Parts: sequence; structure tokens; C-alpha cells
Amino acid sequence: MAFTPSQAAHSAVQRVLDSIKKQAEERALRHSRAKLKGDSTALSSRSYVRKSNNGISPKVVYNVQQRARSTGDYFTRLVNSSPKPRVLRSANHPVAIHLYKLAHSAAYRKYRKLVLLTSTKLIREYCERHGACSRIYTTSYENPVLLEPSVRAERVIVCSDKLLQKVADLHSYKGGVVAEVPYPQPAQHLGQAALVLCVAPKCNAARDNGATATLVRTAHALQWQALWMLKHGEHDLLNPRDIRASQNCLDTMPYVVGTAQEAIKFAKDNDLLISICCDGGFNLNSDRAQNIIKQHRGMLLLIGKQPKVGTILK
Repeated sequence: MAFTPSQAAHSAVQRVLDSIKKQAEERALRHSRAKLKGDSTALSSRSYVRKSNNGISPKVVYNVQQRARSTGDYFTRLVNSSPKPRVLRSANHPVAIHLYKLAHSAAYRKYRKLVLLTSTKLIREYCERHGACSRIYTTSYENPVLLEPSVRAERVIVCSDKLLQKVADLHSYKGGVVAEVPYPQPAQHLGQAALVLCVAPKCNAARDNGATATLVRTAHALQWQALWMLKHGEHDLLNPRDIRASQNCLDTMPYVVGTAQEAIKFAKDNDLLISICCDGGFNLNSDRAQNIIKQHRGMLLLIGKQPKVGTILK
């Protein structure tokens, strides 16, 4: 005798089959929606694509700005691409190499648009003028400088004493803190400056600019109004030693970088007396020198190696 399922059993099996079919339809619908959303996201991340006259679409160009935002700035990529020790000790670490280049390479400082402050006094003054530093490197989070309310930084990194001493380029560095701040940019023009110090490089070695940095600091203290840096040689006043010697006056004193001919034109246009520090010149206290000074609105004083425009300067 053949077995015939009851009406109740048939209904139960039918409900199970209907439930399985409904779940399969829902999964297929969700899958199609997710695929449609992914396609629209990929299209929105691309830039506008315009067809050429022959109807052929060019290659898709992705949005560079969106990719740049996702990858972050240079320092973030530098940190993420290397180990993250609690205390930075190795001189071969990418962050340590970055610091060493900032301290010893003028070209790297200009390229990254960053400089280092190795004096607690200069760090305090910078934070009072501009706010937070880009980064602070210290030997301890409990450094008294970091506890001051005026000293702020976007990021704090702990380093060893030996590494900071090497970066600061000082034999007896005991500050325990180094700040990384934006590069002081030159001014577009000097306006109506009456007292301008014109700095010429003495030689090709940037380490011999300590005396020049001290003179710039003295001129700033005597309220000279601007600084003109000549281009005809290699000189840099933004390494850690020269920043300490000049007390970071390039951050507050307007300066421009130009040729000797441009400096002479600026002096003539603004009725400035062009003077050169040299042996055998006039005594400034003499009557002749005072009469010459009174005939001009101000002075442009050249210090350092005189460029080869002597016939123009006379």
C-alpha cells in the first residue's frame, strides 16, 4: 500500500520551502544593492571623464587630492613605514634620519619647509607668537617645558639624550627638548625700510656663519628694520646653531633673498646710503661721514664678502 502524506505534513513542508525561497530572494536583493553601491562609489571617486570627438573615452584619471588625503602627510607616512619604539634611540630610524637632515642640510630644510629650535627660550617665544609647534622631541613626557601652558605641539615624540644631542649639534646639550616648526618664509618686499642689513656669505661652509648670525641678532636688537641676504654664495642662517646665535630673529625680522644688483636698485629707489664694513673707511663719528649720512633717508650696510660689483657700489 502506498504512503500518502497528510494534509498537515504537506503544509509544513510547503512553509519550509517558501521560507527558504524567500531568504534566497532577500540575499540576492542585498547582494545586488551592495554591488550597485560599490560601483557608484568607484565612479564617484574618479574625476570627470569626457569623450573625445571620435567617441573613444580616454583613460580614467583618479582624484589625486582624495588619494593624498588618504595617505596623509610626509611625516605620517614616515612614521607608519617604520617601527614605533616607545623611545627613539637608533640613528638609522627614518624619523632620526629626518631630524639629522633638518639639522645639517639647508636644501632639505627648504624642501620640507621646516627648521629645528633647540633652545627652550626660543620654543616658548615661538609658541607665544604662533601657537603650537609642528612636533616636539623630548627625553621625557615629564619635561618641565612640556608642562608649561604656553608650550604646545601637534605631536610629542620621546627620544634618547644621545640622539637629541646629535641633532642639536651641541657638545653639552642639556635642554632635553627640540621643536620642529615651519620654515620662516622670506617677505615679498621690504616696504619703506630705512635701516637694512645686507648679508653676504663669507665662504661656502654654512658652519662659519655663527659670527654673521650674531651680527644679525645685534642688528635686530638695535631695531634695524630688515635683512637682505645675497644670492651670490652658499649661506644659511637656519641651522640649529645659527638659529640659537641669531635668537631666531628671521621669524620676526622681514628678510628677502636677492642679488647684489637688486639690493643696489632697492637702495637707490629708497634713498639709502650703501655702506661696506672694511678697513680704511670713514670714521662714522667724523663730520664728513655725518654729512653724507644726513643726505640720505637711511642706510644699507653690507657685511661679509663683498660681491664683484665694486664699481657700482663706489
